[in-house]
Amino acid sequence: MNEKDHETDLFSQIRFSRGLGFWQVTSHGTSVIVVAILFVLLGDAAAVAGSLTPLALLLTALLVGVNAPSYAKLAVDAVRPGGAYVQVQQAQKGWLAFLTGWTLILSGLGLSALLVKGFAIQTTTLLHDYLGLALDPWPWAAGLVMLLAVNNALGTWRGRHGLLVALSLFTLVGFAMIAAPHITTTDYVAANQDWRHGITLLMAAFVGLEVTTSLQNEMRQQKKNIPRSLLLTLGLSAGLGMLVVAVAIGVVGPEMLTDSPTALAAVGERIAEGAGRPLILILGILALPVAVNSMLMVVVRQIYVMSKDGYWPPAMRHLDPRFKTPSRIIFLTTLLLLPLIWLPTDFVSHLVSLLYLLVLVTLNLILAARPQRTPSPFVLPFHPWIPGIALAIDVLILPLWHPIYLAWAAGCLAVGTLIYVLYARTHHIEAQTGVTVFKPPSQERAESKYRVLVPIANPATAGTLLRLAGVLARHREGRVLALQVTVVPDQIPLEEGRHRAAAGRTLLERAVEQARAENFEIETMTRVAHSVAQGILDTAREENIALILMGWRGDTRSFSASMGPVIDAVIRDAPCDVTVVKGDGWSGAAKILVPAAGGPHAPIAAQLALTLSEAEGAKVTALYVQLGRATPEQMELNKQRLAQTFAGLEFSHPLQQKVVVADSIVEGIIREAAGYDLVLLGASEEGMLDQFVFGSIPQQIAARVPKTAIIVRGYGGPTEFWIRKLTRGLLHLLPRLNAEEQLGLRETMSTSARPNVNYFVLIVLSCIIATLGLLLDSAAVVIGAMLVAPLMSPILAFSLGIVLGDVRLIRLSIEAVFKGVALATIIAIFIGILSPLKELTGEIMARTQPNLLDLTVALASGMAGAYALARKDVSAALPGVAIAAALMPPLGVVGLGLALGEPRVAGGAFLLFITNIASISLAGAIIFLLLGVHPDTWRPEAQQHVRRGLVGITFLLLIIAIPLGIVMRGDVRDTARRQTAHQILHQRLSATGSELVHLEIEHGPTGITISATVRAVTPLDQDTVDELVTALTAQLEQPVQLELVVLPTIHSATFPQPE
Repeated sequence: MNEKDHETDLFSQIRFSRGLGFWQVTSHGTSVIVVAILFVLLGDAAAVAGSLTPLALLLTALLVGVNAPSYAKLAVDAVRPGGAYVQVQQAQKGWLAFLTGWTLILSGLGLSALLVKGFAIQTTTLLHDYLGLALDPWPWAAGLVMLLAVNNALGTWRGRHGLLVALSLFTLVGFAMIAAPHITTTDYVAANQDWRHGITLLMAAFVGLEVTTSLQNEMRQQKKNIPRSLLLTLGLSAGLGMLVVAVAIGVVGPEMLTDSPTALAAVGERIAEGAGRPLILILGILALPVAVNSMLMVVVRQIYVMSKDGYWPPAMRHLDPRFKTPSRIIFLTTLLLLPLIWLPTDFVSHLVSLLYLLVLVTLNLILAARPQRTPSPFVLPFHPWIPGIALAIDVLILPLWHPIYLAWAAGCLAVGTLIYVLYARTHHIEAQTGVTVFKPPSQERAESKYRVLVPIANPATAGTLLRLAGVLARHREGRVLALQVTVVPDQIPLEEGRHRAAAGRTLLERAVEQARAENFEIETMTRVAHSVAQGILDTAREENIALILMGWRGDTRSFSASMGPVIDAVIRDAPCDVTVVKGDGWSGAAKILVPAAGGPHAPIAAQLALTLSEAEGAKVTALYVQLGRATPEQMELNKQRLAQTFAGLEFSHPLQQKVVVADSIVEGIIREAAGYDLVLLGASEEGMLDQFVFGSIPQQIAARVPKTAIIVRGYGGPTEFWIRKLTRGLLHLLPRLNAEEQLGLRETMSTSARPNVNYFVLIVLSCIIATLGLLLDSAAVVIGAMLVAPLMSPILAFSLGIVLGDVRLIRLSIEAVFKGVALATIIAIFIGILSPLKELTGEIMARTQPNLLDLTVALASGMAGAYALARKDVSAALPGVAIAAALMPPLGVVGLGLALGEPRVAGGAFLLFITNIASISLAGAIIFLLLGVHPDTWRPEAQQHVRRGLVGITFLLLIIAIPLGIVMRGDVRDTARRQTAHQILHQRLSATGSELVHLEIEHGPTGITISATVRAVTPLDQDTVDELVTALTAQLEQPVQLELVVLPTIHSATFPQPE
């Protein structure tokens, strides 16, 4: 860039979006270290250190901790943040830097191999324990390596990493607390145990500290947080590891830990019997892949940075043209890792520990040999004594390793030296550390109170956005900040994005030219980030932005509450006002339309209209849409609302107010907008349901108007910000169905809504099975009928019809359900009449008094059924869903009740069936909505059908809940009375030497009848019975009749003596 481009009003610079907080970075490293200790190294460590394993872990942490100050000091003083290699490269370069990077690559691959093997062992153990499958762990290990390679090559890896890390750590802490009461102190007695070799093994886990250091370039407030994150990672890892290891030894003993390849699972089995072992195995299966991927990311980034520094061939840092990931490095890492998983765990652990110790030796050597930089955010006291003492300790600890490991480490260094001499030394280039892509200005930037941020990426919309931003900036005497975000994948360091940014300056240069032509002040900035939205939001926070101005293509392919992942994220998390512009041909406006209905964002749109009116000389019309006919009083009230929205605004041209009558707000505004150049819309505050199903009203309007449309959302403050963020986060926990999946779901449900021969055959068979199972009082037979019954599919088709507003699908679904219900009821009546069994069995009576718990079960079943049908990868859960839904057995009870002349039985079962249908319908509709299923049309009729369907089914369920609540209240009351009666009888009979065996309570119109069976050594007299009745009457607050059945009991005096 030429010097003439750097005028006083033009500043061009590069920034980095460091999106990770202190706790996020710390948790990444902590999770790797803790997972490695507990799920991989615990058994081997217990084999050598026994009950002294916690001591060995403490000493290992102290050894690494002695080196931590040197690590932190080099990291803080480094110009380029990064791990140990980056620090040595900046301080020394040459052979020492190369060997440091080489050693870190080997130790990172070694720890990754250990974690992969741990995953394979945990998985095969779980499959063997609970499925009886004896599988070799190696294919599972190789499969995980290749799966992670594909995942990284596609550029996706973080996902819900933070949530899983937090869940794993909290689970381990909870596990230790639950296990603590089971500790036996005798297991801590030491005998023939060598804690020193425990150090040489456990130190391998602390290579995970490199995860924390490698993320320093993505951490906010680096200089402050780097030392804290290093020390806290070390402290948390050691503390949590020692806690769990100490508890594990105290619960099962070191011998059992040694004998088990899944040591921690043995502890879970001891404290929680059947549930503890699979829980720990599953936790390991979930946590280990995350830890593996974190370590692999360190290795990939390490190789990439060394390639940038010239130590590896330039071809290795080739980026995939589609996913922008270093696919060759990822492939190479996979090839290097696969052979390592076949090596013994003990060998790899000791070698990795030794190699990492050599890295720490290098760090202390570098720091001790150079003077301390001052001033510095982190000053090391007693320099150079602290790095010197740490270096001495590291050297003195080397003899703990067996000579065979020292020889292998020397061999690794020899190979690295050979590579350096033959290739790296001659190809090494100086790292371009600290050189920004765009030269910053020579003088301080003038502060501006009003700044407009314009992210530009599309040449077709950049001109319109900058033109509008220039108008707003001139009016407020502010500046425009043109932002270009350069995205780099997680697989390469954030700092490397500066080289990509240099190649993409065309749009920024055009922005500068446009600013000169249109006479507004502009700054340009390129930000390197892992996502476009993150780059925009970080810029808005750091630069004190007042307004973000973004472009939108106005996609109208389907209903959706989304305006795209970037705009959605910015609107959700922006710390300022946001304006979204649809249209790329705007060059000015003579007539501006501002629809208003008194919403909180309408005044902001009105203020924007005033600004544009003064700048363009445009006429502004305020519009209110009246739904349906209105009285003159209502029309006058509508005009008052318009006047209130524009109160205090002085327009150069008189403001025109207009009220139109329409059947739909959207249709009314679109019809009126045909004669205007620009439509300004304040973001609406309609109900969350309407926004989620249909998209917001301004979004619908902006997508359909032929001219330029602008949507304005004001910043509502931190409270509203966090409420919206939490709400949207909860709504988007479930995955979203793509267009192809939604089409497949609709085709499947449409077929299910049309009953055919197979449907009626299954109805007949399931009804016969259910009815006979009810008469035989066989739960197993009844469950079989649930598996066969086909009623769930048309009910969920009804749910989908509601969500889509598809009246035809709703009608077909209702018809299919009605035919199936009628046929099943007739068959059940016929069987009840012909059957010689006329007794109301327990299975029958269990379905005659539904309560709110049955409604809850039906809701959960409907959600599970809808989710399983929509997500084909979990369709195996459908049989279990069919059992939980229990649709056919209640119909069988209805038929039997009618056949046996028991209308109360039939009525109760029919209420249960209606409860199930209504609950499943509503739950299915909710799940379909959360999965992103929406209507296909913008027609108001479709919106009306959806809204009516959801409201109608909800209202029906509320009505059904009334009798269910009454029944449940009675059940709760009866349960409380039974517990009270049981407690009174148990206490008073125990005092007489008797024992309560059985208790039954019947509620009559005049009081309560209690029948109790008692085992007594001495007969009970009438006075005792009367006392019991008095006590029961007082506690139950109702008349009580007590019937006691006394079983005489005779005990022998003593145990017989053996002859």
